[in-house]
Amino acid sequence: MKAEVFIQKAAQLGEGPIWDYSRRVLFWVDILNHVIYSEGEDGEAVFKTDGDVTSISPTEGGELLATVNLSIYKIDMHKQRALKITSLADEPKTNRFNDGKCDAYGRYWAGTMDRGEKLPVASLYAFESGVIRKELAGLTISNGLGWSPDNRFMYLIDTPTRKVWKFSFDASEGHISNRQVAAEFGNLPGVPDGMTVDSEGMIWAAHWGGGMVSRWNPHNGELLEKVTLPAKNVTSLTFGGPNLKTIFVTTARQGLSKEEITDQPYAGSVFMINSNVAGLPVNFCRI
Repeated sequence: MKAEVFIQKAAQLGEGPIWDYSRRVLFWVDILNHVIYSEGEDGEAVFKTDGDVTSISPTEGGELLATVNLSIYKIDMHKQRALKITSLADEPKTNRFNDGKCDAYGRYWAGTMDRGEKLPVASLYAFESGVIRKELAGLTISNGLGWSPDNRFMYLIDTPTRKVWKFSFDASEGHISNRQVAAEFGNLPGVPDGMTVDSEGMIWAAHWGGGMVSRWNPHNGELLEKVTLPAKNVTSLTFGGPNLKTIFVTTARQGLSKEEITDQPYAGSVFMINSNVAGLPVNFCRI
């Protein structure tokens, strides 16, 4: 498999790609430039936020839920409106939200991170029926999220651990338990960032600082495949396209020197990879 440029950009911190199959639209964000992008049949649309927008997920009503700084917003890109729904009251002010996605029951799961990227003071939250609750504490950079096709397992990356964690998932109640290692990066280049799951139940991870994405079997920890990209800081990925066999990958310019940017002119762009396996359709959020 080969990565090609899909959308040429110079994003400082491109992240959070998600494919809305009902509208055939790809959404993604540039965290540090406070921008949500959408790319579909009608071209590109842009929404500016008031802070670091770190994750987005489509709702059943055609809007977006988004994490911005330490708050969750409902966003209507067509009307250019944002409504704050809730905020984290007891989270350290040096934290911000990071990655987030909705599960099959419409709950919005989103984790936080220490902006200094060193202290284990971050947590994972679940937002449901207007209430946000802490499900897991002691994280440093809560990152990629995903679920097995049968919803028996939930996957989570805490970047500094260089591991993908696997939890038993109680889908009806929205709780996780029995934490185990699903994949360990070992000596592979970079650290794990965003993640997605394909229709065969295998997990795909982006390598920040490693210039690649990798595919793993979460049941035995086997590394199955690697795909390199012409950008060092690979942030996240999602399956999309009409048959869910296109992998869209976001990248970043953050942390690159002038020389590295010269050598990586497409850093900050969105790439596409044609896959032999399909992904899973997005879960829509219920507000």
